[in-house]
Amino acid sequence: MKNKILDCGDTLPHVVSADIAAGTALLIGVQVGVAVNDYANGEEGMFDIEGVFMLPKASGAMSKGAKLYWDNTAKNITTTSSGNTACGMVWKDALSGDTEVAIKLIPNS
Repeated sequence: MKNKILDCGDTLPHVVSADIAAGTALLIGVQVGVAVNDYANGEEGMFDIEGVFMLPKASGAMSKGAKLYWDNTAKNITTTSSGNTACGMVWKDALSGDTEVAIKLIPNS
């Protein structure tokens, strides 16, 4: 099929405006993606927009299945919807003292 671009579409290409390390989350429009590799400022990189990832979290406990949001100011995952971008759900319970949460990224959630 000549109009097919990718097999599954679970990655999104994006030119970064600053150096970014593999595994770092980034807001791309209204979608949160996780860098597949390290990318230098101005380089086009690939970002996973589906899958389960350990990402930095805001304080507080998070229960499996809860809806999650990206706080682009704090650069972390939160359960607070106001002013933040929907990005997925809690994959595994996270305790209040945990610094990361297992998140199932859900495109345009």
